[in-house]
Amino acid sequence: MGNDSRDIDCIRELKIVFLGDSAVGKSSLINQLCYGEFQYNPNQTIGVESREKIYNYNGVNIRLRIFDSSGQPNFRSCLNQYYRNALAVIIVFDLNNYASFKSLSDWIAEANSFEISSLIFVVGNKNDLDRVVLIEDIERFLRKKNINYFETSAANRDNVEKVFSNIFNTIIVSRGSLRNLLEKHSIQSSKDKNHKNKRKRNFFDRLCCCSKDYSS
Repeated sequence: MGNDSRDIDCIRELKIVFLGDSAVGKSSLINQLCYGEFQYNPNQTIGVESREKIYNYNGVNIRLRIFDSSGQPNFRSCLNQYYRNALAVIIVFDLNNYASFKSLSDWIAEANSFEISSLIFVVGNKNDLDRVVLIEDIERFLRKKNINYFETSAANRDNVEKVFSNIFNTIIVSRGSLRNLLEKHSIQSSKDKNHKNKRKRNFFDRLCCCSKDYSS
């Protein structure tokens, strides 16, 4: 997604924050989502960076502002301000790095410590490689936490779009005021489209009525 997205009219801007250890693929997942690109040796995220993604929900545009955080301990103290007003926190770990899986408890505790109302999701990345984190361990860990879990591969884009569509839809379902706003604008957008199509049909009908046959 290029800079043109700034010119797209959106009724709301939603904030999503990515957390997780360094080198688990947070930036790669975001780049796949926003740009459809994958870099094998991406630059390490320093502090916090943001990107944008436009989602269309029943004809209504929503701007997602996605914050990509560094997993390094010396940057974690500055994350508090980015949690504020975030509707979702996505915690990523590497399916081929057991230490990153063990860190999930700390990341979940940190997200909860700020008393935010954000939804928390966990994503296991790099499922295209030989995994060392077993699905049984993941299910056992998340069973009592009521957290949605997904697996992806940023390298081959496996499940990336589907995962974020599910997350986006979960946000809408869980936020009644947001859902009502979207439905209201969706209905209005549909009415405007039907009105525009009706005017177009009437215009061509008048053209047909006014046309004459000069072949004789």
